[in-house]
Amino acid sequence: MPITPTDGDQNDGLVRIIRALANPEGSDLGREWVAIESNAPMIVDLSGWSIRDKEDRRQTILGSIEPGKTRRITLDRTTPQSAQLGNRGGQIMLVDPAGVKVAAVSYEAASPGAVQHFVSE
Repeated sequence: MPITPTDGDQNDGLVRIIRALANPEGSDLGREWVAIESNAPMIVDLSGWSIRDKEDRRQTILGSIEPGKTRRITLDRTTPQSAQLGNRGGQIMLVDPAGVKVAAVSYEAASPGAVQHFVSE
C-alpha cells in the first residue's frame, strides 16, 4: 500500500530515520541514501526490513544495527520497484518484516547535494 500524506510522520521508535540524501549532485542512480539510528538497548536484526518510498517501492535491508549506532542504506534502484527519493520532496518509511511501519518521515525539495535531517543532532 503506498504511503500517503495522511499516514503522517512517526520517528520516535527504537530505530528511526535520521538523515537522507534525496537529491545528490549529478546522477541519482546509486547515490541516494537513507541513514537510520538505533535507540534500542540491544542489537536489532534488520533482515527483512525495508526502506519504502511514497509509491511503496522498496529497498531491502540486510544485517543488523547496534545500540546507539547509525547505518547508511544506499538506494540501489536496480529495478523499477526499487525505492527512490523524489527530488521535489516525498516520504520515506522504515518497515519491519511483518509490514509494520517503524518510522516515517516527510521531506521537501532540497538543493542538489543537500542532506535532509529528521532529528536534532
